[in-house]
Formats: sequence, structure tokens, C-alpha cells
Amino acid sequence: MRLFLHLFLPLLLILLPLEQSRSYTTFFVKEKPPSLSQENFQNYIRPQIKSIVQEFYQLLAKLSLLQGDLIEVKNKIFDLGLQWGEWRLKCKKITPECNDKMHTFYAMARNIDIMALQLQKKAFSLDIDVDNAKINTVILLSHSLDTISNYNYIILHYLEEVLITSNTNYFDQLSPTDLITPLLHEMLLASEDTITGQLEKNLRENFDYIWANFIKKIEEFIIVKNQKNYVIDRLDELNLSWNSFHTKIVSRDYKLPGYALIAAATMRDRWNSILKLILASKP
Repeated sequence: MRLFLHLFLPLLLILLPLEQSRSYTTFFVKEKPPSLSQENFQNYIRPQIKSIVQEFYQLLAKLSLLQGDLIEVKNKIFDLGLQWGEWRLKCKKITPECNDKMHTFYAMARNIDIMALQLQKKAFSLDIDVDNAKINTVILLSHSLDTISNYNYIILHYLEEVLITSNTNYFDQLSPTDLITPLLHEMLLASEDTITGQLEKNLRENFDYIWANFIKKIEEFIIVKNQKNYVIDRLDELNLSWNSFHTKIVSRDYKLPGYALIAAATMRDRWNSILKLILASKP
């Protein structure tokens, strides 16, 4: 009898729930997403997102020397990429208007070149304590700025070719416009590496996290590409990223100054107001 129970009791325990479950019907209901109106997106959510991004950059700029200048360089490279994308779409053939825009684009690239060189000088003129971590930070910054300058130099060279050949029969054959887009992408990646690079390690990790998982995404898809559905489809992901960042940033471990905590609270309030509006829009 004991042997019977030993062998068959586990099997009975497994089968019993299965037999009982046959008397119940299970429904899998997919919750409907919020039906956010275009008016609410354009008039409220998008402006609030813009403010969150601006406040994030302003906070970063105050936390460390050079951060403000590095963010400016990053934003100018970002704008350069947007301008270039528009030029390529509109200027399949060179017109006087397209030629003028190319001169503007060239001037923007020259300005980035000057800013990167000035930042190199600032980085090496800082009064740095004899601290290997701080020295390594400056070396890494210098490397990133070198990368930006080198890619930008190639772009300037290509732009000069375009400007020289734009009104000649050689433009279609010699035009290097296809080569500029990937170079701009590499420049942007190098610049993004610098915007948190001057922070202390534990603080930098948290700011890198929110930059990659929240700020960069809302900046690209909501501010630039104006995609209403992005914020709805990714709401859970964005909210999880923001809550993780905010919980850590206000903890005592970081010992942030008062202005940083106020900025974090302001961004939190903006994000919560966005959540309330979206969740209130559920059908």
C-alpha cells in the first residue's frame, strides 16, 4: 500500500488540478491602448516632453565643468544630422536654393570644428588633482573630441567637393554625399559619449541609463519625428526607466545639491502629468 501511494500519489496530485480545470473557461483579454488625441499630443504632451529634455540637459550642465559645452557640441551635431537629412531629401538635383543650404551646412560643420578644438584646450587647462580616475576622464574626453574632429574634417572635405562640383557635369559622378551620413552618425555617437563623461562613476551610470532608455528616445521619436504612437506603445518601458532613475537620483547615496533635486522633482511632475493625461484617455 505504501508503495502504491509512493508511486501514484504524485501523479494524482498533478492530474487533479487538470481535471478540475476542465470545468472552468479561461479568457485572455488584451487591454485596449489609450486613444490619445492628436490635439492633446501636440498641445500638451509634446511641449512637456521638450521641457523634460531641456531640463535634463540643464541639470547635466550644472553638475560638472565642461558639461554645458559638451552638450552644446552634441546638440549641434544632432542638428547637423537633421539638416543633412532634409537636404538629401529635397536636393536630388542641385538648385540655387540647395546650393545656398549647402553653404549653411558647411558653416555649421566649421563651427563644430572650432568648438571641438576649443574644448580640447579647456580640458587640458583644468586644474586636476593627482587622481588617476580624473586624469583618465580627461584622456577619454580628449579621445572623443579627436574622433569628432577627425570625422568632421572628412565631412568638410567632402562638402568642399560637393560645393566645387555642384554646378558642373561632374557632380553626379564625384558627389560624396552618400558618405557623409554614416560619418555624421559616428560623430553623434562620439559626442553622446561625452555628455555624462565628467560625472562621478556611480552618478554617471545612472545618467547614462536614463539618457539611453528615456531622454534619447523621447527626443528622437516624439520631439523630432513627432510620433504620437511612440509614447503610447512604449509607455510602460519609459515609465519604468524614469522611475528607476528618479528613485536613485533622490537617494542619499548621491548627495546631490538642492538645485539638482528640484530639477529632478520638476521633471518627475511633468512626466506624471503626461501619464495622467494618457491614462485618462483610455476608451
